[in-house]
Amino acid sequence: MRGLGVFGALGVDALASQHADALIVDGMTVRPAIVTLREPVFEAHRHAYVHHVLVRVNAFSCNYRDKGFFRDLHTMPRNRCRVIGSEFVGTVVDVGARVTHVSIGDRVIGQNAYHRMAPGDPSAAAGLPTNSASREYLVLHERRVAGIPTAMSAIDAAAFSVGAQTAFSMVRRARVAPGSLVLVTSATSNTSLSLIASLCCAGARVIATTSSVGSERRLLELGAEVVVGGRSLAEVCRARGELSFVFDPYFDLHLEHSVELLAPFGTYVTCGLAAQNDLTGAAVRPVNAESVMRHAIVKNLSILGNCLGSADDLADALAAHAEGRLSVVVDSVHGGNDASAFLARTFVDRQRFGKVVFSYVH
Repeated sequence: MRGLGVFGALGVDALASQHADALIVDGMTVRPAIVTLREPVFEAHRHAYVHHVLVRVNAFSCNYRDKGFFRDLHTMPRNRCRVIGSEFVGTVVDVGARVTHVSIGDRVIGQNAYHRMAPGDPSAAAGLPTNSASREYLVLHERRVAGIPTAMSAIDAAAFSVGAQTAFSMVRRARVAPGSLVLVTSATSNTSLSLIASLCCAGARVIATTSSVGSERRLLELGAEVVVGGRSLAEVCRARGELSFVFDPYFDLHLEHSVELLAPFGTYVTCGLAAQNDLTGAAVRPVNAESVMRHAIVKNLSILGNCLGSADDLADALAAHAEGRLSVVVDSVHGGNDASAFLARTFVDRQRFGKVVFSYVH
């Protein structure tokens, strides 16, 4: 079977990694390749597998979190690799003897619910079901996959689960009402693109801010008013009414300014930070907690942290997509042995707009 491997950096060149094309990601040399892996063993009646399913992956994508795995490559031999990937869509090809939630032939994506799905079972723990979603065959607990609508394309599905589940959770928890004025920061990040689509689905009035010149038209097509670069965000917000909500994927970049902009009794929601690891944190200054809390207290603000979402959030997002109310923004699709171009477009190319998908199906 195949997988997307990123090779280590220690030692001399080895035959196993000679075909990996190098690229620079946040100052670090990364050498990706589509590699051949040993297929997993799956025995439906063995105790370890009775509640598990065997999924053949059709397509996958990577997220910002995948970059965190690159920081350890310098400690690995050059002939060893780490297989990565956060999201997948695949077909169930075998099921354990006691599986009841899915059947052979079902198309599924990852169920990323951030709570234990099956108490006492470590294989059904919180969060993403795998950090190696590019593996062509995955063995997963039945509750860590979710069926998708028949009409949903494999490409949309491979780019859907993490962003949609996170965005629907954030919108739900913030209790965004139709007509609310909402600011979304870092608008061309994949999380923010999912947030814009989800907020428009909820009937909010969305202002999107970005430093990415040239993205205005595509953001407008998603339903957002766009503020680029040096335009005064405060003036735009005041002209549109009271800013009730800020949705921010990177609190270490935008929290301080966000609490200044929010109207009294407003809500700030974040799901992450830019400085997730050593590769991305160099240019990020520490957040001034005193300044943030002064605004939060004086204006009675709510500050919410959010990680992924619930099973219901993913189900609601899938239903909205099936009804044509929730879009998926896909930048491009790669295949074959195009590992370096796929990873470069995912993490390096500043012109990327939306998720980059790798498909095993031609």
